[in-house]
Amino acid sequence: MADKVEKPLVSVVVTCYNQRKWLAEAVQSVRKSTYSPICAAPGR
Repeated sequence: MADKVEKPLVSVVVTCYNQRKWLAEAVQSVRKSTYSPICAAPGR
């Protein structure tokens, strides 16, 4: 039986300076990704 190959965890960093109007769209794009696993955690 073949060993299960695990995909690496992907962390996405979205930097945003004076671009608040695009932030929600950027986060939605990451969350719609079909790659798994993705770590999506709020920053400060």
